[in-house]
Amino acid sequence: MVTMDRAPDVILNELIAVQNDRVQAFELAARETSDTDLRTLFDELASRSHRYCNELSDEVLFLGGMPTTASTSEGRALRTRMELAAALAERDRRAILSSCATGEYAALRTYQEALDSEAAFPVRELVEKQLASLRQDHERIRKLRESTMSSTAAEKPDVGSHSFKLTM
Repeated sequence: MVTMDRAPDVILNELIAVQNDRVQAFELAARETSDTDLRTLFDELASRSHRYCNELSDEVLFLGGMPTTASTSEGRALRTRMELAAALAERDRRAILSSCATGEYAALRTYQEALDSEAAFPVRELVEKQLASLRQDHERIRKLRESTMSSTAAEKPDVGSHSFKLTM
């Protein structure tokens, strides 16, 4: 979690850790899905996160810090849940998308906290640009998850909502 009393390079390293989480989660999701469209999406998002890590790392170096290669504990826990969900759901599309949406929400929260933490944040424009992209990614995943949920609901009739008439 980003706090007000952290130096800019420390905050940027927290964002790098979030991007490391995204890379690992999307690479895992791409491996776990059998859906070509999702694999393409997850590969694209992992590639973008690699680029964001590089951009943030350059800024940390410019500020005299050392870029992290770590990920967050929340990200490690999410990947564990993704692996378990994929194993239990036999690589279920909705389960994978739900896990990704959860991870994206955590990334959005961390980015927003970084922007809220410092009035004179030195690379505010870069962080804002990345945050806008993360919001778009989250929205894409959310829409895919919702469309999967509605198509799954259409395939499975809700037996509880039907009334049965017994005739003799």
